[in-house]
Amino acid sequence: MKPRQILLLTGIILGTIILTNLPFLPGPNFLNAPAQLFFSGGQLLGMLGLLLVPFGLIWTVSQFRKAEGKFKLPALLLWTLPLTTLISTTSVSKLTRDFSRGFAIQRAHKLIQELENFKKRNGHYPGSLASVGIKTPSTGIIGISDFSYDGNSDNFRLTFYQNALLGFNYEIVTYDQSDNHSAKSEMKELYNTGFDHWKYEIYD
Repeated sequence: MKPRQILLLTGIILGTIILTNLPFLPGPNFLNAPAQLFFSGGQLLGMLGLLLVPFGLIWTVSQFRKAEGKFKLPALLLWTLPLTTLISTTSVSKLTRDFSRGFAIQRAHKLIQELENFKKRNGHYPGSLASVGIKTPSTGIIGISDFSYDGNSDNFRLTFYQNALLGFNYEIVTYDQSDNHSAKSEMKELYNTGFDHWKYEIYD
């Protein structure tokens, strides 16, 4: 392969990884719709694309022999692109989803502090944020729309969601200072986030 083709192949692979992980990267939320399309579409195409891998490998070997040890870009793409997409939307996306979860949780700390200050001044938490003029901060992540607040005088919860599998399985992340978390899914399994009072579940 020529240096230009190597650069092109590297760019395509890196571009595929970035596009299929857009929902979990920092950025404006108006990109959420196309980001989800890239991610969910990548998950589907990555699985279906495995059917092309044997043909791509055979073509690559055949071209390698015919061209005296030179690789052809189309043959390489036929098997590297499906594998890249599959790995990106499974193994890599687990890492980026962990990152986006932690990033959003840290963005919520200012809101949590505002709520605690409100209780110190008034003796209770607000029933809603809008009623007391507290603004909900942006999550800062493309695929996480906003924080949902549910509060009463004694306690409150913050929740946000992000896609986990094809738009059917979602990760629900919840803050509850009383640690009285309850799972909404049938599996009833909660996972630690590494942050106090925050847990998450996978809802299908």
